[in-house]
Amino acid sequence: MKSINNFEDYYYSGANNQPANYEDINTFNTHPLNLEKVAGVYGWMFVGLLISGIVAFITYSTISTDMILNMLLFFIFFGIELALVYYLSEGKVIEMEYSRAVALFLIYSVINGITLSLIFIAYTLSSIAYTFFICAAVFGIMALYGSLTKANLTSAGSFLYMGLVSILIVSIFNAILKNPIIYWIETFVGVMIFLGLTAYDAQKIKVKIADYQGTDKVNNIAIYCALLLYLDFINLMLKLLRLFGKRKR
Repeated sequence: MKSINNFEDYYYSGANNQPANYEDINTFNTHPLNLEKVAGVYGWMFVGLLISGIVAFITYSTISTDMILNMLLFFIFFGIELALVYYLSEGKVIEMEYSRAVALFLIYSVINGITLSLIFIAYTLSSIAYTFFICAAVFGIMALYGSLTKANLTSAGSFLYMGLVSILIVSIFNAILKNPIIYWIETFVGVMIFLGLTAYDAQKIKVKIADYQGTDKVNNIAIYCALLLYLDFINLMLKLLRLFGKRKR
């Protein structure tokens, strides 16, 4: 089925990952407005995931399999996604109108939903469903840990992003080699990395909201933060599908 077995490898596109100001991080939870903004970040992440899921299923249900598997179209959409992630990075998103940031995030969710329709071709619907719930559970646990821990996860973030680059390089080479041992090692390591990134980004989001608190850009940065969590969730689920998903063919 063309390169459907490795389509997961193309998805992670990190937005700006500059370290945040971690001063007074342990007193962050005492500020009710901060908590409201953080809750808004998770709300936007949920909206993005919901849109992508609906669009993915509609695309799978209405578009021919040959068109969905057309790799030229896939890479065109993927290129558009990379451009959108660039414009939703921290440095860009704070310079634009809030309504534009929201629109770009929603457009990204739609386009990513189109490319994610591949999973409905590759895996059974039931296995996608229970893998989603597994992903939601472990994602929630790690996000909660990142939000509540007193530890500074900055150094862990640097290590995790180095690991991410490493598995991306390995996956590209293994797309040619097709070595099953490398495939499964990269899968397990990938799960660990995205679990770690979820905790790291959850803490980073608190700090970013605090950094922009009281400015007219705090809502913009919430969209950027929602994209970080969205990417963590999607990539974690794609890795977990390798472990728990039941392939159709």
